[in-house]
Amino acid sequence: MKLRNLIVLALVGAVMPAAGALGDIVTYIVDPARSSLKLSGTFAGNPVLPQPGLPDSLTTSYFGTISADRDFVSNKLQITNGTVTAQTNGTFSPVGIGFGGGSTYYAPSDYGFQTGAGFTNPPTTGSTSAILDFSFSSLASPLISSPNNFDASLLSAAIASGEFDCVSSSPDVGGWFFPITGSLTFAPSTASLTNDSGVETLDIPIHTEFTYFAQGQPLTVQLSGSIIATAQVPEPTSVVFLGIAAMSLLFRCRK
Repeated sequence: MKLRNLIVLALVGAVMPAAGALGDIVTYIVDPARSSLKLSGTFAGNPVLPQPGLPDSLTTSYFGTISADRDFVSNKLQITNGTVTAQTNGTFSPVGIGFGGGSTYYAPSDYGFQTGAGFTNPPTTGSTSAILDFSFSSLASPLISSPNNFDASLLSAAIASGEFDCVSSSPDVGGWFFPITGSLTFAPSTASLTNDSGVETLDIPIHTEFTYFAQGQPLTVQLSGSIIATAQVPEPTSVVFLGIAAMSLLFRCRK
């Protein structure tokens, strides 16, 4: 085989994966400095409030990875998986193991809050609560034909882990802990994928809500904010130039 043909094959081999002709799996790294979700909601009709003296106890940052099948030639994106985990935000009351009778036990938690109703049926006078070890995974989407701007409601996920701990303010009631499970859907909003000098940034606005029952009372949790993840990818101009060079040499070889 002539040297010129070998060069052509090498260029074609380089440009095809770079261009994503067969689809490249790209891993986007969630940036905790720019990714955070705020908790809100109600319990038994009463609003969730920050724990006393801790105004930031309802917001925490997130870290993790998001995997996607990326086609750089036709500019398509399909998110195939991802795990996003809440960072510990403080030491909040309570923790669900080792306390009772209205006593308080503090532990590192993702979120800390209080409500005007306790976790009994009917509700008592009040409670303090915490969410620990919260994460969601199986983040996925269908094939997205225009990833520069797309609807975040195309995404779905499942709660991978989490524990909800609470203690009543009534000294004769004590406390409980519950595992957090279920699936997540996201409200319509504009997500985006941008490229700056070979660094792609995936910006996903999050607005999601889930409800479960604690001691017979509905607890509705809402999470809102943004998850921002980045990945180093081939620059579009590099892909184009490699493709032109390969096709030009291929054409000359056939002459």
